[in-house]
Amino acid sequence: NSASAITIDTSRNATFAGTIGSGATTSTGTITSTKSSSHVSGNITAANAHLDLFNSLEANTDQKGSIITFTDNYYGGSSYHKTTRAAIKGGTDTVGNTADGYLEFYTDSSGGNSPTLALRLDKDQNATFAGTIASGAITSTSHIESAQHFKATGNNLSLHAGGNQILNIDLNGKIYPSVDDANDLGFSDSAYRFRNGYFSGELQSGSLDINGNADISGAVIIPNLPTSDPELTGQLWNDEGTLKVSAGG
Repeated sequence: NSASAITIDTSRNATFAGTIGSGATTSTGTITSTKSSSHVSGNITAANAHLDLFNSLEANTDQKGSIITFTDNYYGGSSYHKTTRAAIKGGTDTVGNTADGYLEFYTDSSGGNSPTLALRLDKDQNATFAGTIASGAITSTSHIESAQHFKATGNNLSLHAGGNQILNIDLNGKIYPSVDDANDLGFSDSAYRFRNGYFSGELQSGSLDINGNADISGAVIIPNLPTSDPELTGQLWNDEGTLKVSAGG
């Protein structure tokens, strides 16, 4: 076959017609891979790749894979030393007869050549971050889970539903609606109700409707009762120290 396998131009650039197989390739300049690819969406295979990292280890081992490292020199006080600053690893997420894969990102914040896991994307496309997520806004099409804390860096934590701000929790621990006299606690008097409420202070209300029994262990103080019959059915009034219930007019 008379086809060219390698072409070297006047600038000493080498162009290979086939695959380069090497134990190690070192370059002091830029390595460029040129390929015409029509892939725009959908599944990706190695045939679509401009760069394919193949781990040829034949072992049924979980978490094995291929690694890209990002290195440069740090100054040790008197000389420079090469160190690994960050890395990307991708490989096997489930052993056995599967193609399950994962992708991990590593960064270094301690000693030389010791990047630790910063972000992991598993086979189910779940993302696990080792640090804090800083974002202007996070949009989720499903639920958001937290092991314990949701934290607002401002003075208020606001909860929204249907695009409307519903509830506020401020830095003093007060919980209140975003609009005065517009929301209910509980759904109705017969469905989706809260069971018990415990308060150490006062309960202030414009009106109070009790459908069941009222058990009161302390004093009941009702100031400003009328001192004559208001002639309003059910209205309490004070007849010179005697509590009475009006029968109406």
